[in-house]
Amino acid sequence: MYVLGINIGVFRATMGTRVIMGIKQIPIMALVLMVAFFPYLFMIVGVLYSLALINSKVKFNLSALTTLFSVGLIPLFSFHHEIHAFTLGVMSPLFFSCITFSLAREKYDRVFLMSLLSALSFLLRFLFLLPSGIPWLMALMTFLLTIGSRLGPKNVKG
Repeated sequence: MYVLGINIGVFRATMGTRVIMGIKQIPIMALVLMVAFFPYLFMIVGVLYSLALINSKVKFNLSALTTLFSVGLIPLFSFHHEIHAFTLGVMSPLFFSCITFSLAREKYDRVFLMSLLSALSFLLRFLFLLPSGIPWLMALMTFLLTIGSRLGPKNVKG
């Protein structure tokens, strides 16, 4: 729920989507909590979250749209692989999006590649389990190279 909530701000800033606040968050939060008891509901959470954020006046932003696409689509392919789908299709893209936007906003346009590679890693795991980790490692390396200049001792504020 925290990651979904944090990224609402990122999507609002990059795409001009409407903000989901207060009572409007209850259906998504309830579904997230119910996933613990009914894992198949995971397929619905990503779709509803993505649809709830998109409206007709969305500004085109490839990185934000790719991240939302991954969050909405990958859970549909989970088929009893919810943990991997959550990690590779939801958590990784949202994490990459949020941290890149926070630390290196001027490089946010690179997030689309990280989201695509994470999704590809999940989809490839059905064909070749061991090599399927390579796209995710590439996404992680792209992420670290993107924000790496912001992680030095001079950039840490305390």
